[in-house]
Amino acid sequence: MDCACYGFQTFEWVSTYQETIGVAEGIEPHIVHVADANGNTLMLLPLGIRRRFGLSFLNFLGGDVTDYHAPIIRAEFAASLDTGASNRLIACVLERLPRVDVIAFEKMPPDIDDVTNPFTRLPDAKHVSNAYAATLGDTFRDFKKRRSAKFFSTGDRKWRRLSEIAPARFSVAESAADAAEILGALVRQKRRRYQETGAPDQFARPHLLAFYSTLTERHLGTGLIHTSALFVGGTVVAAHWGIVFRNRFYWLMPSYEAGAWARFSVGRLLMQFLIEWSISRGLKKFDLTIGDDDYKTLWADHTLPLYDCIRGLTGKGKVYREVSLAGRRAREWAKRKLWLLALVRAWRRHRASG
Repeated sequence: MDCACYGFQTFEWVSTYQETIGVAEGIEPHIVHVADANGNTLMLLPLGIRRRFGLSFLNFLGGDVTDYHAPIIRAEFAASLDTGASNRLIACVLERLPRVDVIAFEKMPPDIDDVTNPFTRLPDAKHVSNAYAATLGDTFRDFKKRRSAKFFSTGDRKWRRLSEIAPARFSVAESAADAAEILGALVRQKRRRYQETGAPDQFARPHLLAFYSTLTERHLGTGLIHTSALFVGGTVVAAHWGIVFRNRFYWLMPSYEAGAWARFSVGRLLMQFLIEWSISRGLKKFDLTIGDDDYKTLWADHTLPLYDCIRGLTGKGKVYREVSLAGRRAREWAKRKLWLLALVRAWRRHRASG
């Protein structure tokens, strides 16, 4: 089956998600298979039904650990689906599934490996966020030429200073023991960061750690899972967990030590090593994924708009949609008010420490 998809739609990712997070959160999986008259696969839709707030939601499987939600689809079939055909396809899918109140297709890219994503053509699909990516090129020297020389000279200076403290090295996990050590440091660093910012501690959900641990244990050796770290002596000062799929490196879950290590920009140094590693392996894209973080613009050369499609199918589903849209408008307004954003962050830190 020659279909377009991202790494988030692989069987390994989706099945592990359902086995860990999906089961824990009561998600009912529904994999939709679309085929032609001869039985040839045209599209697979990894969907799930979740119940909360007294409503039932139809979502893509993968939840919040998945940065891009999309179908697995053949290019010629995607090209045949205009807005009307995409709407009719959704109607056919709904006829074959249990009744739901809301369709909530979120974080959808408009293209899937240069194949049009038909669900971003739906009339109620809205651009809500962005992802960032860098074209790698053939050599790291070429990559550097397209960016500020000062940016890289500063990084080289910090690397030299770091190496004066203790032997410093970039390490990619090759064994289960190496991966477990790096993942343990990463989780500890992420939890510290959640506490500092007052953000909810995602790893307070044990099934979230089970998802990352299970994927790592099962698929580190296949090359899909990539775990790496920057060591100074025996200390992990920065760590990363991501995936590699179809000539694309996915920068997914970075972490770093705080305190005295912060002045060395250890997270940035680790990203530079990973970009060099990706180029040396012949990868074509370094995907910084979702999020409008300022540092991403220093590395990326293009953006990927992401769309949400929220559609109410019942009376209470339509009410939910209106409330959801109002909440989104409020969040967008708050982002433009920096003082309010600072106040929210301070309140979160106070709540976390109290």
